[in-house]
Amino acid sequence: MSCGLQHLNLGREPAVDVHDMSRAGATDMDAAVHVDAGSVSQAPGLTQGAPPTASSSPGCKGPGVGLDATGLGACARELDMPSIPPLTVDPWGGTSYFAGGSALPAGRYRIAYLDGCLRWGRGAEDGWSVHALNPFWVMDEVGTTLAIPPGTGGISLQDGAFATLSECVAANRELCPVDFAFIGGKLLVSGYDWTHVSGVDVVEGESEGGVSPTFRLTRCE
Repeated sequence: MSCGLQHLNLGREPAVDVHDMSRAGATDMDAAVHVDAGSVSQAPGLTQGAPPTASSSPGCKGPGVGLDATGLGACARELDMPSIPPLTVDPWGGTSYFAGGSALPAGRYRIAYLDGCLRWGRGAEDGWSVHALNPFWVMDEVGTTLAIPPGTGGISLQDGAFATLSECVAANRELCPVDFAFIGGKLLVSGYDWTHVSGVDVVEGESEGGVSPTFRLTRCE
């Protein structure tokens, strides 16, 4: 099974009716969803709109986000940010801020998968993943999309989701982190608001003794 993002819709609307997600005619992708560089919003100042890149971390699988990026070189060195704790996303797609919403300086950043998955349903064929069909987005405070955090996709066991939470976590820990440029300010992770979609039953990782998708942020040189 590939550990890349599969069957993802990169727009801000659900790809199909939630009851038919696992059976929709989405295009299979062997490794990662590929996106044109122009789909990442541009912003003035620092080249924030430069396409995010999968990192060159030894032994990781990727790219964690399927952008064929040429705008940023590999991260030469990570600068740990101990004052910024890992961020667990809102399972229902709400906004979650790094550093509690405090402003962060401009620069190069790296987001890495740390722990946790979600399950979009409780049926026998419903599996665990990070992104399902609609991914989470790394964004600035004005809504510019900067990157997609590394993570597997899929709703059902047939389209890339995993049978158990532990299998999902193990697969996602093998994915490469993603590097991106940021002009500074508040940095957040958001997703599609599933609270407005009838019939959705988001099963949080906490229900199985784990956590929902959690990411680590570091500075990059």
